[in-house]
Amino acid sequence: MGCNKLLISSSSILLFCQSLLVLIIIPIIAFSFNFTTELKHYCSSRSYDPDTSNYSLSLVYLVNNLCVNAPTNNGFWNASWAQDSNSTAYGLALCQGDLSRNDCEMCLINVTNMVVDKYCPNSRGAIILNDYCMLKYSDIDFRGQIDSKLYYFYRNATVKIQNLTNVAIELLNNLSQTAITRPDNKFFANGGQRIYTKIIGNCTVWSNAPVILM
Repeated sequence: MGCNKLLISSSSILLFCQSLLVLIIIPIIAFSFNFTTELKHYCSSRSYDPDTSNYSLSLVYLVNNLCVNAPTNNGFWNASWAQDSNSTAYGLALCQGDLSRNDCEMCLINVTNMVVDKYCPNSRGAIILNDYCMLKYSDIDFRGQIDSKLYYFYRNATVKIQNLTNVAIELLNNLSQTAITRPDNKFFANGGQRIYTKIIGNCTVWSNAPVILM
């Protein structure tokens, strides 16, 4: 199943991602991925008219490009697309570093449909995050920037906040160093402390990709 069939019928698409993607993974049975569980989403207040704006087509082609290329490029892809000079859409797709190509594709297909059809129709910018992948799009060039708008709290009344903060900072610092020094350029690391079952970190790999002008 490709992204094309799922996206061409939709009038809008997705948006953005953080420079560091941190996911807390609850224990799961091996191979029991549930790509439909959404943790957090964000919609831009800027909108467009799908009947009159070329931005709609820019998003369709952009998100299809992201879904196709991210699974075959270490789970990360960023691109831009423009039907004309006034309708450029920028996007990013990121999968957890240990997902297979097929699982990465299925995850991105699911989050794409959720943000386009359910959460952010006709929005010029959006982001959605689940346990395994994140997708972002915008009419503003966000490449190379850290996004602080999206965050998610797991509430656990049995954990002291200060203890949690100290352990999390130390672990994330260690994960960051491990991720950026990987020889396979996946920029992915996982590790654990007693407070958590597992923490996983992904870094985005920014490049100066050209704008595709149709």
